[in-house]
Amino acid sequence: MSGKRKTTRVVLRLDNFGASAPALQAIAQLARAMEAELAARLVEDNRLLAALAFNAQPSADEASDASARHAERRLRALIESIATQSELAWSFDIVRCAGVMAAECTLHADDLLALALPEIERAMDVLREEISNGLARTSGVLLMPHAQPARNRPVVGMITDEAGLSRTVASCADLSASLRLPLSFVVVDDRDLFARVRAAAASHWSEAGAVALHAVPTAQLDILAAHVRSLRPKLVVWAPPPSWLKELLARPRLLREIGAPILLLGMESPSDKAA
Repeated sequence: MSGKRKTTRVVLRLDNFGASAPALQAIAQLARAMEAELAARLVEDNRLLAALAFNAQPSADEASDASARHAERRLRALIESIATQSELAWSFDIVRCAGVMAAECTLHADDLLALALPEIERAMDVLREEISNGLARTSGVLLMPHAQPARNRPVVGMITDEAGLSRTVASCADLSASLRLPLSFVVVDDRDLFARVRAAAASHWSEAGAVALHAVPTAQLDILAAHVRSLRPKLVVWAPPPSWLKELLARPRLLREIGAPILLLGMESPSDKAA
């Protein structure tokens, strides 16, 4: 999601382990706020399927296939139930790839890729690849933790540079208004940047309640993350510069320690810049 481009689909990557019902409900809530379709995609890893087919006895192969079909039916029913409760357009399909859906499967610039993983440390190599490819090919990547924050907590935008300012402020303002949540920003302590955030927030925010701005006198990611966590956010929105994104992916504990869903905004397209 960017400040200019409307999200058409929230593409939810699932595997046979599934995801917690609270995480899926939170993703559905965001899809509804964006007026987007919830497009669930169950990933079947071609490499794993080939290895099982090569090594398995016929009876074991049949049992594995039956287990996969059971997981598919269970997840499809869960997605249908959550989408129906949220009054969302939805779809459910199986995609086969070499583990990384965002690198191989059809995604569009106006999609948002959602990753709901029970254990953020599990399959970190795949997660890094999904995030990197998702940010390059879609409008953003949503990282949804297993547990969810309390309801009436703020949407918090992280502003770390000028390039991501307008998209982050616009996205936060839109989501805060749709979700009827307070709005806050954590800004790297640069006087000019702080003033620009204040001006941008004033131009985008017309809801009741003031926008809270927090200047943090550091450019260290772990200190910024700690300050964001202290606000107990409902959702964190950030358009990370490449160097910051590299650091984030190298330190997955930060994703867990923030304790909230994180929406990473993708690269700004030429059409966005011209708008």
